[in-house]
Amino acid sequence: MTGKMITNTFTIIFVFGLFSTSLFANNKPSSKEWSVIKLKSGEEMHAAILYKDESKIVVEWQNKALSILQKTISSITKKSTDIQTQKKSYSQLYNTLKTSRIEAVENQVKNTQEAVISIRTPSGQGSGFIISEDGYCITNVHVVEGETRITAIQYLKENNKMIKKSYDKVKIISLVPTYDLALLKLDNTNEKFKFVPVGDSDKLQRGEILFAIGNPLGLDRSISKGILSLSDRNYGGLRYLQTTTQVNPGNSGGPLFNLAGEVIGVINMKLMQSEGLGFAIPSFYLKDFLDHHSTYLYDKKNANSGIHYLPPPFSRSKNE
Repeated sequence: MTGKMITNTFTIIFVFGLFSTSLFANNKPSSKEWSVIKLKSGEEMHAAILYKDESKIVVEWQNKALSILQKTISSITKKSTDIQTQKKSYSQLYNTLKTSRIEAVENQVKNTQEAVISIRTPSGQGSGFIISEDGYCITNVHVVEGETRITAIQYLKENNKMIKKSYDKVKIISLVPTYDLALLKLDNTNEKFKFVPVGDSDKLQRGEILFAIGNPLGLDRSISKGILSLSDRNYGGLRYLQTTTQVNPGNSGGPLFNLAGEVIGVINMKLMQSEGLGFAIPSFYLKDFLDHHSTYLYDKKNANSGIHYLPPPFSRSKNE
């Protein structure tokens, strides 16, 4: 296990590994039909109906059977599989959801997993995710820092099977070491990529269920689930999301999702020799970086590229 360590009152390691082993599991399509259940109280849920009679329905929710009284329901309709996103302006790189819909983890995994990528470099591996159909994606600075060759690997579903697709032409567009965020571009102009929307981390509630998809220890497409422990953990003068969602070396740069399938954080470190103490960069830092990414443009040929500034020349006083 390798990574960059930070030592303070406790030790934290960036979750970035050197492992290259890949495990591929069977990905069989679910036969469940999902429905939109609107309650008279104004709430809405998306779930598979297991049983229905005149007095109640039983749905599968978070892998458990949940009974709902018919008198509390205002309508039941078949769930649309279309996820509608929007951008505030043409120049905006990322997308947001028009309507936020809470669903079970297993359903949101199907909606988001094809936009999660593995990042490979000569010195290690990490994770990332695609934020636009033209191939812009996010990872951590410490995953790609100092690298000249970057490969992104995407896992796509074709004919009910997962296939692996590699992109060797990956450009670094912008870097901001303060946030540990890097903007990359998959150089394939003829393809429209699967992407995930960016959500609002300020709306998170303590105890809210979250999940991560990434490449821990080289195990591609791994999923872990937990809750939000704290939304404003201070470390190094920055705010982090603290989560019990399990993260390990190789998860660095990967997305932390809410149950609406929105990226609300970018995983970047964990507490050493512990479990359930992972940390993610909140999406409000991510949005700020993307909205002003031109401030942090990367140029590998120019040392003064906005990443490492040259020191100013010293001025001599008249008395010298």
